[in-house]
Amino acid sequence: MTAANQPPEIGCYCINPRCVNRLNPDDSSRCLSCGMPLLINDRYRLAKPLRQLDEEYTTDVFEVEDWDINPDQENWPKVLKVLKIQETGAQILFERESTILMRLRHPNLPRVEPDGFFTVALEPPKKLPCLVMEQIEGINLRAWLRENGEITEAIALDWLRQITQLLIYVHEEGLLHRDIKPSNIILKANGELALIDFGNVGFINRAVTPVGSYGYTAPEQRSGGAVPQSDIFGLGCTIVHLLTGEYPDDLPKHRRTNKLLWRDRVQGISQQLADLLDQMISPLPQQRPANPHVLLERLQHLYDAPAEPTAENTSNPDSSGESGSQNLRLKIIFSWPFSPEQMRQAATIFLLWCIALQLVLQPIAEFCNRLGEAAITTTPAKAEFWYKTAIWVKPNYPKPYHNLGLLYEDPRFFNQKLATENYHKAAKKGFTPAVNNLARLEILAINPDAAVHLILPQLHKENLSDGVKYSLHKNLGWARAIQKRYADAEANLQMAIDLNPKRASAYCLLAQVFEDQGNINPALTQWENCLRYAQSTTTPEEDGWIEMARQRLVNYEVLLMQQRQSDVQPNPKQKPVFQPL
Repeated sequence: MTAANQPPEIGCYCINPRCVNRLNPDDSSRCLSCGMPLLINDRYRLAKPLRQLDEEYTTDVFEVEDWDINPDQENWPKVLKVLKIQETGAQILFERESTILMRLRHPNLPRVEPDGFFTVALEPPKKLPCLVMEQIEGINLRAWLRENGEITEAIALDWLRQITQLLIYVHEEGLLHRDIKPSNIILKANGELALIDFGNVGFINRAVTPVGSYGYTAPEQRSGGAVPQSDIFGLGCTIVHLLTGEYPDDLPKHRRTNKLLWRDRVQGISQQLADLLDQMISPLPQQRPANPHVLLERLQHLYDAPAEPTAENTSNPDSSGESGSQNLRLKIIFSWPFSPEQMRQAATIFLLWCIALQLVLQPIAEFCNRLGEAAITTTPAKAEFWYKTAIWVKPNYPKPYHNLGLLYEDPRFFNQKLATENYHKAAKKGFTPAVNNLARLEILAINPDAAVHLILPQLHKENLSDGVKYSLHKNLGWARAIQKRYADAEANLQMAIDLNPKRASAYCLLAQVFEDQGNINPALTQWENCLRYAQSTTTPEEDGWIEMARQRLVNYEVLLMQQRQSDVQPNPKQKPVFQPL
């Protein structure tokens, strides 16, 4: 940053952005120009700005001295970020950044303590929102590029892997960074990369604010539709910038597809890496890797890719040690009493037969599966027979595996082990409802972290039905409630309700979330909705929630009657239990 490259002036700085002379003598307690206290929040002094103090920036960033260090706590260097503008949207993003960084705990993300966010009063009613965070020491990649020049392919692969792993952590927390660029990535002395500046952070599936930095922001993000692939776009543009030494917006673009044309500016890069980067910076999100997990797998393939065979190896048959067996196979083939034309005809017939068999087997398997679904309510044994027949006909068909899992959860046919096994088989074939039911079983076993890990990748899939989306958001809200992450739980349960307002389970869970926070009136409203939309066919846990709703409402009626008799306000502080019922 500009100020960081200049020799620091001795003294301390005034926090007031309107102050005409912000640098003060080190022994001053108040600013000599505007009178503002120089000890911020009775704790911090602004040692030096980390970038030029300029009106064009919406924030000022200072290195600070902490005068209230607890000797029992670790002392780590800190920076203070000050929001200078009073715009409501900017303040919301700033407070969101502070809240999120308080909950994130990763060695390569900046730490924020619970008291790290506060405001400093200016002339009424103006206040300056402030955020104190860990100062991650090192050099940002934009400055590194100026000092060292373009990176090699080996460095590009290493840095891609490191930032992708950080994005996996961020995305698994339900977040999008939305501002991946060289200046927001710090190279530490130990060679590790850190990701900073969460000022534009958004929530997955709710990142509707058009934010970002020109040259690194995906097209859908500029229009307020950020998705997990948007962060992958920013990372791809960052690596292209570091490989070419040119700012992405300065590179030419394809006239028809609008893709960046950058390959001719880089020497010695492999075709595989260039193809991967082109996919990462594709203008269409569906053409990019679906999420950081997929990107990391692609990178691992690049690391593990075997060397291409040389012309010498392919031209020397003895080098492979297989010439004898190859000659034997050729002799057998050409000793057959069939002409080449007859062999081609036989191969074609066999291929057509295989295709026809596949076309016939699929509808047969689907028919058997439908017979099982029709028999499930009356004769579970018959349903099991038809599901297993469908699997025998078409082993790669996932639906009958999932239906067997549901059957083995039925109290009449209960077998938890077989249910889990069949859900796993369907999940391996990419069947989202089976993954969702595996997550539900993890929640019932009080393993919310495992459930969240299963659900989040499924929410990024396209063409899911509203019913499947409802179940995913409901179970994610349930898991977040067990984790005591009530804001996330409430958001996901509300999404489920928006998808289907006539199903009871999300209302039941939302009532428990409100109860656990002491919000009794909203909880009672949701308990009423839980009973209103209760259906006769439910899961065992839903039966328990509905019974809980009845009990809660009866208890509240009793308390109201007692209130009328004694004229005392009710205080029904019964806590919900987020456990299997």
